Amino acid sequence: MARMRGNGSRGAASPEVSSSRGPWVWTFFIALAALLLLRLFYVQVIRHGSYSESASYQHSGKTLTLPARRGTIYDRNGTVLATTVECRTISADPSQIDDVQDAVDKLAPLLVEADGIPSNDDSDGAIVSPVPTPTPTPTPEDEEEGEETPSPTPTPVDRETAIANKREELFGLLADKENRFCYVKRQCDLEIAEQIMELDIKGLAFTPDYKRVFPNGATAVQVVGLLNSDGEALSGLEAQYDDVLRGTDGSRQVETVRGSNVPIEGGKAEQVDPVDGHDIVCTIDLELQRHAEQCLADYVETCGAEGGNVVLYDAATGEIYACASAPLPDPDDVRNSDDATKRCTAVTKAFEPGSTFKAVTAAAALNEDKVEVDTMFDVPSELPVYDVIIRDDDTHGDLHISLTEIIERSSNIGIDLVERTIGDETFYNYMKAFGFGESCGVDFPGEATGLLAEPSQWNGVTGQNLPFGQGLSANSLQMARAFGVFANEGVMCTPHFLLSKPGSDETIDWPTSQPVSAQTAEEVTYMLEQVVANGTGKTAKVYGYTAAGKTATAQYLDEETGTYTKSKSNVGFIGYLPNTSSKLVCSVSIYNAGPGTKGTWTFSQVMSYVAKHMKLAPA
Repeated sequence: MARMRGNGSRGAASPEVSSSRGPWVWTFFIALAALLLLRLFYVQVIRHGSYSESASYQHSGKTLTLPARRGTIYDRNGTVLATTVECRTISADPSQIDDVQDAVDKLAPLLVEADGIPSNDDSDGAIVSPVPTPTPTPTPEDEEEGEETPSPTPTPVDRETAIANKREELFGLLADKENRFCYVKRQCDLEIAEQIMELDIKGLAFTPDYKRVFPNGATAVQVVGLLNSDGEALSGLEAQYDDVLRGTDGSRQVETVRGSNVPIEGGKAEQVDPVDGHDIVCTIDLELQRHAEQCLADYVETCGAEGGNVVLYDAATGEIYACASAPLPDPDDVRNSDDATKRCTAVTKAFEPGSTFKAVTAAAALNEDKVEVDTMFDVPSELPVYDVIIRDDDTHGDLHISLTEIIERSSNIGIDLVERTIGDETFYNYMKAFGFGESCGVDFPGEATGLLAEPSQWNGVTGQNLPFGQGLSANSLQMARAFGVFANEGVMCTPHFLLSKPGSDETIDWPTSQPVSAQTAEEVTYMLEQVVANGTGKTAKVYGYTAAGKTATAQYLDEETGTYTKSKSNVGFIGYLPNTSSKLVCSVSIYNAGPGTKGTWTFSQVMSYVAKHMKLAPA
């Protein structure tokens, strides 16, 4: 008898179920695998370029510059004029900043301080920023040892306005979430950068950097020169000796988030260390430079002139101890000062020298043995030359005066008669021997060489204008060099600012020449002493010393109209202290000045300080 079991019948039904579902399961997994393979093919082959670019956007290799430390510029006594200090450049990835307004509110006050507007607890929201104001320069009789120069009068500055403006500027930068990189503050002082770090604002990056600083404010900055925010030399000795000072930047190859300088933590990095630049020592004496700038700025403001310059040039060596130009740059914001205040006009501006040139004319005639210091001339009240009449500044009748008196009273007519004793060709050769019409060889960019036409290009009037410094142009340094010939026994030295390169064995040969004899130089010096003692330069006297020099009042040439103006003139004085151990020549030029302006006052003030500073003993 056969028995039926339930589990047996269940077991008989199972194969039917399994055989009906199996094909669908296998079909599903095969289709899924096919889709994955197709997707993989699409990603790796068809869209490879697109996804590669996307990955590059997120992570990219970037070469970061590691700036070399720029060499320091020292004055002749070892005082730092310009140096490089470590700082931080602060950047931001706006997309990473969570609370923009909070970040802006925290950053603005510190960044305003970094911009040179420090906080002042006693100012109720205002800060005090020193603004230079004219201060009187004491005379040698009044000045006491150790007396300090009065401090500038402080002027209030609205700090809250500066902070509000900074907030607005920052918000515009940091609220742009599509921007992955922007500068918050370039070359920020370390102290303030550390305070900003402590704010712990996500999205900020701090990159090591260097910046140029002037420990003495704007003093001598016209000579030293400036760099731009990228550390590139723009002017002055910075540009002239850039290859020495600059050094060689290093580099660091890092992985960064695209659009950002922030390295990815754990990313690859390769580094080439920077090579720092070398120092230079220049010929400037900081104390003489500071005093020359102050005296010049005071007088230019007092007489309402357009500007001016002062040069202190060592006739025995060619070294330039001071070179000041007015107007001066803002001592608290040199880089943003007007461009005109950053120029070293003693080198870069040419002008008609006027009556100081009469010393060169007299030297040529003396050196040719055509005249002596006491040779007499009949000087008429006026001298017709072709279609013009030459007159002297002081109205006079017919005179019978010596060469020395011609120089004393600065007679245009008289010096024309002196030039006629040697003739135009010989006179031209002497002007060339003194270096006029070409570069004086100074190691400074942008020299205005001036103009001197050849005799073949002269008209009848030109030959009679040149003896009193009209019809040619020169810069103040060229004129100082010319007077250095008289102070240095007839020898002319090349003006220069470089004194040495510490650590270098290089020696520099500065050329010299001898336009006139030592005897001629002595004779011209005698006549220049009479100018100060008895003539037009009486107000150039230096208490306790014998001074020699020559005044000038040259007609001002209006560049717009091309004509001379009667209401304005270029005035000046060039001189030295012949009976001392120093052969420093001081050239003073005042541009576009009104009636009554003289260069003698500034010469007296500057050379009085020179004598005290250098402890010169009068002979």
